[in-house]
Amino acid sequence: MRDLVRGLRQKTSLPRAILAPALAFLPGPLRDALKDMGQAGRSSWPASLKGRAPERTVILRSAAALRGADASALDIAAAAHFCTRVLLDAVQKSDLLVSETMLAMCWHDAEPQPFRAAALLHALFDRAPFGVAPGLVQSGDDLSSDERLRICVAVMVWLLADHQEDGISEAELVKIAGWLAADCLAACQSHWRDQQKLESVLLATAERI
Repeated sequence: MRDLVRGLRQKTSLPRAILAPALAFLPGPLRDALKDMGQAGRSSWPASLKGRAPERTVILRSAAALRGADASALDIAAAAHFCTRVLLDAVQKSDLLVSETMLAMCWHDAEPQPFRAAALLHALFDRAPFGVAPGLVQSGDDLSSDERLRICVAVMVWLLADHQEDGISEAELVKIAGWLAADCLAACQSHWRDQQKLESVLLATAERI
């Protein structure tokens, strides 16, 4: 439910094709209410919130967590949500939804693992926390497997990067991570079953930023 409302906030006019699969699971009155919200659009939500990066401390805590520090699933979800949103917009997939709930579940999968970055990449790809209806269905309007993997890799590369205060915005860093993710995609696929080697690829790629 929270993900559906977030999706409604993200869009000026939310296409029915996005909500229809999820709405089918809801009771009639609740389904009708959400449809009304979708038709109303997001006129009541400030335009300044669109694409806003989370607080720098959230990003830094999330980056440190991939290297072994403690972090809450909420921090990881907020950082990964922002990054994924920027990447989807860059490939003209703005209509796809991003589930912070699913992103938090991905972190719970990865946190106990020895190679957290590689484990989180696996979880992001397996759980598919962004798409037409994250966690529910996939469809022909969704991303291809390679496109989805590239976005997941880019999220990891951005999180692992050095987030210096050097005048470059986080959104710009995300776009750089997206370009580098395409460059290392074959290496990630080659080492997919070896988390230690996969994490080495992610770290080496992040250092290029």
